[in-house]
Amino acid sequence: RGSQACTLPCGHLFGLSCIVAELRRRRETPRERRERSECLICRQGAVEQQVRRVFVTAEAGSDELQQRRRREELDAELLREEELRRLAAERRDKAERRLAELQAVAVAQPGATAGALSTPPPVAALV
Repeated sequence: RGSQACTLPCGHLFGLSCIVAELRRRRETPRERRERSECLICRQGAVEQQVRRVFVTAEAGSDELQQRRRREELDAELLREEELRRLAAERRDKAERRLAELQAVAVAQPGATAGALSTPPPVAALV
């Protein structure tokens, strides 16, 4: 079981047991002895009586879960996209190498027409 969420007047959120203990400690520490303690984050004055519990409904938690799932979906989509780009680059490189080979053969063979090899064949035909 987790700690009860609570907030100080400044709006910063803490666990109830942690912030109450810290406010008491700060009030009782000789160096920091004072009537009011303060928020650990913004230093705005706060006392234990100002700590308010925060009640969260199940729907609020589900938004976070939906966001996390969507982020995971987007990350997976990004990985798929990167893989497709990598595959496309490999195929393009392979097609360019094959075209260079064919052009080299055409130059080496007397009577071959250079025009027939000047336009690259479709990538799908080379894969």
